[in-house]
Amino acid sequence: MKNLLWRNLIIKTVILALLPVIIGIFGSIAVSTLSLKWCIITGIMILLYTLYLIGNCFYERKQKKHESWHDAITNLCREDCTLVKAYADSIYKLVNSKIGHAEISNWSIVKNHCDAICKIVYNFIQSTALKGNEFSVSVFFRRTLGGENQYIMLSRTSYDNHNPASYNVFRTEEEVKSYYYKRLFDEAITRPAILSGKEAIRAVFYNCDGVDYSQYIGIPVACLGNKMIAILQIVSYNNSLIAKNKEEIQKLVDDYLWGYANLVLLADKVENAVSCFSNGSKQ
Repeated sequence: MKNLLWRNLIIKTVILALLPVIIGIFGSIAVSTLSLKWCIITGIMILLYTLYLIGNCFYERKQKKHESWHDAITNLCREDCTLVKAYADSIYKLVNSKIGHAEISNWSIVKNHCDAICKIVYNFIQSTALKGNEFSVSVFFRRTLGGENQYIMLSRTSYDNHNPASYNVFRTEEEVKSYYYKRLFDEAITRPAILSGKEAIRAVFYNCDGVDYSQYIGIPVACLGNKMIAILQIVSYNNSLIAKNKEEIQKLVDDYLWGYANLVLLADKVENAVSCFSNGSKQ
């Protein structure tokens, strides 16, 4: 209810449009009748209208200040996102130039980092969501072992604290062939996959795990050369909504969520470097 008189556009329009008219009518009556009562009423109306205009002025200034803070924070998040990506890429280039590629040997460390990232993103979505509170945030990785691709839901935070049977288990291409995240890996997406309505959801989640989804975001995690290694996935369930439409979701991703996808990349590259140098020191 705070600031409702200035925040609500309908109330604001009614006051700004009608109150001067009412003051004019009351003023005309006061002048024509020379009645003390109507003079007092008109004076009170003028005072209330003046106070409203002063309050509106303070509210508008406050909103502009908030907007400037929002713009500054958004720019900071985008700059941090770029720096994290650049740092991860530099680690990747250094490791490959010195030793070469080595598969991560200790996934539990990467999982600990991704668990923390999922919780942060989950809390952010809960606090900014348009509607409801039924959301989940997950991180999927793909690795190559013996020439075969394998997939894992490494981390997950969910409103119901439930993890599927496939959680934290590497699965074969055959086992995940019908899952949407597998399709995103195959397509090597470079932009977020956003499904903002149930029609879009039903078009891709056939005979799979999307029956209760209301919105979906799949943010690619890719290193140099757009080599996709992971997906940061955000899902809303049972009519809960992350944002109103695809455009608003895209802005949310661009302004805030890309940075967390890059933190997943950084966690992978740091542990990859550790694995590489550990293997190199044993030789």
